[in-house]
Amino acid sequence: MNKETNVYKTSKHILTYLENTKKESSTKAILAQLRNSINKDLGENIESLAFIFSMIPEDKLGTGKNLNYYEQAILTTLQIYAIYQQGEDRSVIYRNEDFPYKSLGQSLRSLRNPEDKSANKSVDLRFNSLISSPNYRMLEYRLRQIIKLLKAKSEEQVDFFSLSNDLYAYLLGDVNPIRIKWARDYYWNITR
Repeated sequence: MNKETNVYKTSKHILTYLENTKKESSTKAILAQLRNSINKDLGENIESLAFIFSMIPEDKLGTGKNLNYYEQAILTTLQIYAIYQQGEDRSVIYRNEDFPYKSLGQSLRSLRNPEDKSANKSVDLRFNSLISSPNYRMLEYRLRQIIKLLKAKSEEQVDFFSLSNDLYAYLLGDVNPIRIKWARDYYWNITR
């Protein structure tokens, strides 16, 4: 099965562009705008939206007064990337030719410490809160919080391309398959 959906390919295209130009002042400005767009009304978000709309294929652009699911998944992914990339010279994007896909659960597993069960309880609570989010807005909020924790405690790379795919599937209603995938990858092998 080919996991590279249109949203995967689009986010890969956009993030590769941002990654390759991250030292340029225009890209730093875009990343700052993306971070500043979090929790803002779309009308206060014009610069980051203009960038996103210019990078999305025409047939995926919405026509209504709200972002469509495709646009929303891309925006959320870029905001999360902008948070995680801030202040980093290294690449934070997961890329591996042999294992091209890595779920969010796999990246977050690096927060667990086999020697510190009490610290794991706190991380597990945050993770469980994330995957049991009752709606997309709460998922976005909890995702930003756990990504900030990952940034503070780890140098783990994140597969933002797959994340955008998962967020899009979540928005389309495939909530439980995403929860199960993330949980399986987060909790796998924790007792070994």
